[in-house]
Amino acid sequence: MTEVIMLAATAVYLCKLYQITKLRLNVQYWKSNAMHWCELCRVWMNDTKAAKLNHERGAKHQENLAKKLRDMSRRADAEKSEKARAAATMDSIEQAARKQYEADQQAAQEQAGKWVWNEGSGYYYNAKHK
Repeated sequence: MTEVIMLAATAVYLCKLYQITKLRLNVQYWKSNAMHWCELCRVWMNDTKAAKLNHERGAKHQENLAKKLRDMSRRADAEKSEKARAAATMDSIEQAARKQYEADQQAAQEQAGKWVWNEGSGYYYNAKHK
């Protein structure tokens, strides 16, 4: 008999618990807040105007912003100097190639002899290859 009463009481308790839980689920629900990610500081914050302004005015964000601008400036200077060095190297290579080309042309002309236009045949001839 006591077991029956215990089972009945447990059943009543579970029914009431189910009803309360059902009411809570209908009334209270979890909703995710929109979040904003700051790339400089690598932190999440609420996606509200006030939260963003407060974060952007902060000392850590300002330090990170100054650091990023310094890095960008240094990187731009390094790229500029690298570009100038590459241009100077290419100019020296082109000058050496031009000088060698002229020397090769001179040697080829000396080896082959002077070419002369022949009006009758419409071809170029030289003394060695006539």
